[in-house]
Amino acid sequence: MLLGVIASFLGATFQALNYTLTQSCQQKYNIDGVKLLVAVHVCIGLFALIPTLVFGYWRLIELDLAWDFFKINAPYLIAQYLLINAIRRSDASIASPLLALKIPVLAVISIVFFGAEFNLMQGISIGLILSLGWYFSSMSGKIDIAPLMLVLGASVFYSLSDMSITQLSHNLIDASPVEQSFATICINYLVCGVFAIPLMKPMKVSFKMAYQAKWVALAWFVAVIFLIIGFNISGVVSGNVVQSLRGVIGVILAYLFFRHQVKQPASVWRKKLIAAAGMFGAVALFYL
Repeated sequence: MLLGVIASFLGATFQALNYTLTQSCQQKYNIDGVKLLVAVHVCIGLFALIPTLVFGYWRLIELDLAWDFFKINAPYLIAQYLLINAIRRSDASIASPLLALKIPVLAVISIVFFGAEFNLMQGISIGLILSLGWYFSSMSGKIDIAPLMLVLGASVFYSLSDMSITQLSHNLIDASPVEQSFATICINYLVCGVFAIPLMKPMKVSFKMAYQAKWVALAWFVAVIFLIIGFNISGVVSGNVVQSLRGVIGVILAYLFFRHQVKQPASVWRKKLIAAAGMFGAVALFYL
């Protein structure tokens, strides 16, 4: 369980970094929407190709897995597109904390379809995480209805993708949860990259754009590896509870490295850091 929590925390850290890099890439290179989605996945496919060849994971790719790849990537790509547009319409610091909506979505799916149960402390924890996620977003700016609906939609589709990829990783290879996760991510994103390449010409995406999006791609690739390790070991809902810290981690990173560039009063930073401490407490409550 502890290893799963640590992996989920590292995944949340790289996710927070990914959202910041996504916004930076959109602003610096004027790549957004479907163009950024295609460019990032071409780049991730190249990252995934190396370990797939080195460790022989390409042998795991079979035609029978086509439906599994569809169940993972169709909702994932829809969610990515919705989130990218939410960030474009608002800001990474507003959209990211709202992904805490994934937790109740996953909890409902787990209860209705898999008979999962959550105790009172866990219910209180989920409620606190949602409230603090909303508070974090509101401190960064006004939460408009359009970005909120986009993030809610992204949360639903991410949840479906999370459950599908976790199920595949359990069945793909007889190995440790860490290698199961790594192998699954490598072949899945290699397949994504292969299917993204033919989309480059009609979407007017160049290899230069893919190169410009390299840090966005690398941060996401590393984040998903850690997140799936966390899902495999501690469960999808538990992993997403820890993953809800990504917005908090983003605030802490901004305070440590960018507070001089981000012109905000000391009182605002103090409120954010106090709320961040509260979020860590709410996550810890889930495991009591």
